[in-house]
Amino acid sequence: MKVALDSTVVAGGVRIAAICRRHVGGRAGRAGLAAAAEKTPLAILIDAGQGTRAVDMAGDPLDFAAVEALCPGAWRRFEDGH
Repeated sequence: MKVALDSTVVAGGVRIAAICRRHVGGRAGRAGLAAAAEKTPLAILIDAGQGTRAVDMAGDPLDFAAVEALCPGAWRRFEDGH
């Protein structure tokens, strides 16, 4: 399982990116191969021209420290345009 910052999307001058938990697994057997993948959003980073803010999936605000705990470096990478 990995937590990562997704690509930034720009719409109407607003920049948005999600922090997501990702998991990919597979198993091989005599009869074939089975694979599964899951991607779960944990938080959203938003910049509408007034600085970066973040919310969890319930819409509650997250501060810099909370975002760092979820995905170290994500806030700064988002601000740098990555």
